Amino acid sequence: MSKKVYHEVLKRYHTRLFRLGEALALQAAVMFHSDGAVFDILPELIDAGIDVREAAQTDADGMGAEQLKDAFGDRLAFHGGIPVQSLLPNADADSVFHESRRLVKIFGDGGGYIAAPTHAIQVGTPPENVLAMLCAVLGEVDFAAALEAAALDI
Repeated sequence: MSKKVYHEVLKRYHTRLFRLGEALALQAAVMFHSDGAVFDILPELIDAGIDVREAAQTDADGMGAEQLKDAFGDRLAFHGGIPVQSLLPNADADSVFHESRRLVKIFGDGGGYIAAPTHAIQVGTPPENVLAMLCAVLGEVDFAAALEAAALDI
């Protein structure tokens, strides 16, 4: 959807909905889900009232972690970012671990990040890749030891 179409057709309804939600739950944050490349309409969504972008689909065109954090990190929190279509099912566990750590560092710098996969983990994703992602997100977990322990329990 173009920025113009969003502005002319949907923004007013989102603004009303988000304001109603904030009025009903004063301590709540507005989390908004959409898939894909939405970089160009993020300023409109922020203006409409979103606080958290879910899911930060970093493998979509123009949606790199650095680009998102630099452009909107002072006004928007991010949920997701760890790719379920490209990274988790296709990379080796070590690559998943290191890329997940990189994404946590970028999005988490200064706060405003809920580390998570971009969507539901796909069928066929190697279990060791899920473990690698979790170890990377938790930060203090010894990935090699966790992988060894998981292999013993399978």
